[in-house]
Amino acid sequence: MQADVLLTDLNMPEMNGLELAKVIHEKYPDLQTILLTIQEDDQHIQQAFQHGIKSYLFKTAGEKEVLFAIRQVAEGQPYLCAGLSDRVIKKIAIPQGANTKAEGIEFSERELEALQLIAAGFTNEETADKMFTSKRTVEGYRQAMIEKTGSKNSLALIAFAMRHGLLT
Repeated sequence: MQADVLLTDLNMPEMNGLELAKVIHEKYPDLQTILLTIQEDDQHIQQAFQHGIKSYLFKTAGEKEVLFAIRQVAEGQPYLCAGLSDRVIKKIAIPQGANTKAEGIEFSERELEALQLIAAGFTNEETADKMFTSKRTVEGYRQAMIEKTGSKNSLALIAFAMRHGLLT
């Protein structure tokens, strides 16, 4: 029996995931490779796809996202993890210089994504599903933003975001 999909890590002792992906791509072109990593920099991402990987997944990806990626790749479709696709979309869709700061407070892209969903009325669990992350992570984003802004609760956080143009 031959495998259809290989899930590998970027950092391994003998050969890193990029080198392995290149060898697999050359010797076994029908074997699809998913790279699992914590590396978010553009150079690693670009090299990975140049070496033949079909999917780039963060180690923080939830079970649903990992299974979805495996299915996509098994069907011959590339897959870019939610965290990266969100970043790509924002680079394309959000004008340069768009507001990610308010009163000297900087928000991460994931915090802003969570904020958009929270403001749209989604629960922490629904937001987590849409972001391919855990409910606990969303709760962490919400709490971090409340603390950064000095807001008393989620409603005050949304009001802050609206006053400062953080919601689109």
